[in-house]
Amino acid sequence: LHGYGLNLESLVELTAFAKEPRQHEAIREIIAEYLSGDHHPALSIIGVPGLWLEGFELEVAGIAIDA
Repeated sequence: LHGYGLNLESLVELTAFAKEPRQHEAIREIIAEYLSGDHHPALSIIGVPGLWLEGFELEVAGIAIDA
């Protein structure tokens, strides 16, 4: 984000791909730790049987805008 002149407040949407989506509460807590104050981008959590790299449990993709 910083390379494009953006920051975490520029995020408007996050998609979390999780091998264990039933851990959604923990996923939400971890993401909230990285975001400040009242900034809460839209969040979707999607269960997937496997991720890009072996051993990964969670991948997160984000959309950011320059407002």
